[in-house]
Amino acid sequence: MVVFDTSVLTLAFDTDARAPIDPATGQPLTRCKERIDYLLQTMSAANRRVLIPTPVLAEYLVRGGMDKDKRLQEFLNSKSFSVAPFDVKAAVITSPVCASLGK
Repeated sequence: MVVFDTSVLTLAFDTDARAPIDPATGQPLTRCKERIDYLLQTMSAANRRVLIPTPVLAEYLVRGGMDKDKRLQEFLNSKSFSVAPFDVKAAVITSPVCASLGK
């Protein structure tokens, strides 16, 4: 299972999402949409599920506009996505993993 943060979720599903700035070049990341699409295709082919923590879902839905109810139903009814609660226990369990990614 893979966990998406709000940035990846937004880049994957919002056509108006702008690519993040590449710190090495100071320019928008090249081929960002293609990279995200490839990630989704690869995960789908491998039958990997995407976990969406509830705080990520909340942040994503803030930008959902008029489509937020539709987007929510798509995630809740999907076999590829799983919305999961994120509480103190989840934060403690994932904090070592997140810390190692930041190094």
